[in-house]
Amino acid sequence: MVKRWTLSGRAWDELTEAAADDLTVEDGMGELSADDSEARARWDNRLGAYVDLQGPLDVLRLRPTTEPPWPTSDNPMLGYLVDRSAEIAGEEGLGAALAWLASNAWFEGAVAERSRFTRFLDDG
Repeated sequence: MVKRWTLSGRAWDELTEAAADDLTVEDGMGELSADDSEARARWDNRLGAYVDLQGPLDVLRLRPTTEPPWPTSDNPMLGYLVDRSAEIAGEEGLGAALAWLASNAWFEGAVAERSRFTRFLDDG
């Protein structure tokens, strides 16, 4: 039996059902956090500049979670990252677990995309 991992915050239905022409960068930015979030308010200017630097790649945020670069729910690396961060939370606290999870997920996402791109080039 394959273990399925579910993560909260994956409510993208309104984006996946919208027509591509109706979507904007602001829609993708809105999905980064709730509009009334204090963290979003603190980071809003810097996040806007960060997303602007990504140019056309920022539209990846608008992709459904069933398409790359999102991991599949049964991805073994995703499972490990979730399980290990839970261990770290028990050992060192939630802050340490979140920092570890964020940085390692970011890294693994980059590795997965480079690997996917390399396979695409090799197959082409």
